[in-house]
Amino acid sequence: MRLVTRSRRSPLEKQLDRAQRRRAAAGTFAENFPLVERIRLELHPMDPGVASPVRQLHELFPPAASVLVFNCPHGDCDGFFDLTDAVDGVLRAGAAEGAGAEECRGTRPAPGVTRRPCRLKLGYRFTVTYRAKTG
Repeated sequence: MRLVTRSRRSPLEKQLDRAQRRRAAAGTFAENFPLVERIRLELHPMDPGVASPVRQLHELFPPAASVLVFNCPHGDCDGFFDLTDAVDGVLRAGAAEGAGAEECRGTRPAPGVTRRPCRLKLGYRFTVTYRAKTG
């Protein structure tokens, strides 16, 4: 008799796995958007009155993967933010900036053995620097 083990993964774990596979297959900014020289991305928590993580600043250059997935800034949260579509939309339009907000769909430990929704609202703002077109 053969035993089969099943891995029970949460929907968030499955979503993160899909995002990681997509990242591996997506290529770089240089391959997908050859005129992009630099992307400056700022992430800032938007939950007033709550002990929230600090702002983050990321500088992305042409060799960077063109899939942008960031773990929730709360170290005990299993959630993440996927900003790929937001940035891609701006780059495909040839625009120089974009902004928005996302809510974390992960969970964090709660008193006892349970977990509660994180719901951290994370704002983002990014600016794009393009190379001058040649020829």
